Amino acid sequence: MKKLTAILLALALVSCTKTDDIAAGLETYREVYDSGSSAPAEVPLYMDGIESPDFYISGGKYYFMVSRRITRPSGTGTATETNHMLAYMDSASGNAAYACSDPLCRHVTEEECRFANLRECRFTETPGVFYGFRESGLLGRTIWLADLNEGTSRLMHEVSWMSSDVGYENGKLYFYEWEEITQGRQTVNVYTYCTLDHETGEVTETGRLPDDWPYRRKSADLVLNGELYFMTDDALVKTDAQFETAVELAELPAPVVQWYLDRNTGELFLLTGDRDTFTGSLYVLRNGELMPLTLTHEEICSFSITEDRIYYTAYDPVYYGTSSLGQLSESLAETPKTYDYTGGRVYAADRGNPSGKSEMVYEADGFDQNHMAYLKEFAVVGDSLYFKEVTLSRQVIDGAESITISHPGAARIRVGLKDGSFTRIAFE
Repeated sequence: MKKLTAILLALALVSCTKTDDIAAGLETYREVYDSGSSAPAEVPLYMDGIESPDFYISGGKYYFMVSRRITRPSGTGTATETNHMLAYMDSASGNAAYACSDPLCRHVTEEECRFANLRECRFTETPGVFYGFRESGLLGRTIWLADLNEGTSRLMHEVSWMSSDVGYENGKLYFYEWEEITQGRQTVNVYTYCTLDHETGEVTETGRLPDDWPYRRKSADLVLNGELYFMTDDALVKTDAQFETAVELAELPAPVVQWYLDRNTGELFLLTGDRDTFTGSLYVLRNGELMPLTLTHEEICSFSITEDRIYYTAYDPVYYGTSSLGQLSESLAETPKTYDYTGGRVYAADRGNPSGKSEMVYEADGFDQNHMAYLKEFAVVGDSLYFKEVTLSRQVIDGAESITISHPGAARIRVGLKDGSFTRIAFE
């Protein structure tokens, strides 16, 4: 593991356009990823139908974003900015790497790496092929089609105002464009929903959000069977893509903090709650009806699903101290507090019988006083549990100690739920 981290760090220091020592670099890459590897296990393809905003699954690989702070030349000096790069862990072999397979690429800028800063990724029916968004200018965004198998990316669509994805379904990428338009002395927000046809590349406007849209949320969260779903603060709403018929499916007791969609069954799982009050309830939308799920534990903090199980954490908060964010900002009404909300435990229940007794499948281990298992977000793919390892940053300001959770550069942890293996991957 230390060897893998060291190799990744060494490769990150070399430009992808540099030709020196390419052969040596390729041999190093093969040594890390190919040497001694056995034939890959059967890929759990059913997981490709499970979606969540927290991660992406395609072809048995668990994809996620790695954020890094980088320094770039700016005028006469330098500027620090955040770089985003897609990475993955293979659920069969356990290999981990950046999505870009060039062993000499630094994965920093769009000019150097064709996959750098592609975000809001939506994978197509072909494993390793996905759409991603990039920032463009002050407010604009561009949509790219990336092919990790061929090592290519292609510009597909460009807008001058903000845009965001909704989902990918049946050969179409659903997205919207948001624009401020001034009419006379009044400025209005216009949300235009569109599709991008994967086969032809054609962009088609499907409809505009009505001016009298009664809900606070204007951006759809997902698409299912050609219909758009909106998770507002207190309701779950769906509408056709032309916005001719909007239906309020259910009232929600609290805002949605997490959701998972299983396209194989059409079930939508929602977690509503308030992390300030340590409350959370799990629901499933099945056949148009939203039903509460009763688990062994009452207050649910986070969850993930597989084909046959619901994995979740329950609120069991451990208080670490006040956050330095509150000490540095006088505008906050209340000083933020730092918690381990889950107590470091993950439980599992049967999807077919969630009210049956849950079992504890993981209890955080392998961390020191400066690191923590971040289980407010996690995923289970096959027999492996994935989550971030975050840093606990300690500061003393005006004689008062503070402890803050730091995310940039966080390592990813892979835990084998059957064999108990623990693997830490640090992307430098």
